[in-house]
Amino acid sequence: MELLEGRTLAQMIDRHHRFDLTHLLDIAMQITDALESAHARASSTATFKPAHIFLSPRGQVKILDFGIAQIEGARAIADSWDPEAETTGASS
Repeated sequence: MELLEGRTLAQMIDRHHRFDLTHLLDIAMQITDALESAHARASSTATFKPAHIFLSPRGQVKILDFGIAQIEGARAIADSWDPEAETTGASS
């Protein structure tokens, strides 16, 4: 299990965190990319909400709680993660 530092989107909203448009669009693009990857591997989450979106201090977005039944799909997503693409801004 990965140790994550940061906050969920729900926690940031509850604290009335102000997002600038550029940061908000970056978050939205990362969420969209993660959901597309999950969908391509037939993984899904029945309850997708701000509490399931985790933001690291470096701006990385992680989607949490795909459910125990989808563990193989989540593992495939983790296995396909390319840290170099996130660091350099490259896309696949």
